[in-house]
Amino acid sequence: MAFNLTQTLINSHLVSGNMKPGNEIALRTDQALLQDVLGTLVMLELEAMRVERVRIVAHLAHLDVAFRHSGE
Repeated sequence: MAFNLTQTLINSHLVSGNMKPGNEIALRTDQALLQDVLGTLVMLELEAMRVERVRIVAHLAHLDVAFRHSGE
């Protein structure tokens, strides 16, 4: 059976469970997309869970605006 993109990503990161609707699964996390407001909290939680390696991609729009205003 051929998988679509979502199924392929889930299958490649599946730790436990099976890919059937309604079933609980566990996935291995290797990337986290963060927003500036909650990003710090997410990174602290990942550290508390002892996640050793996660690629962080952060969107820092509010921080960027703050730096622009502070430089004026």
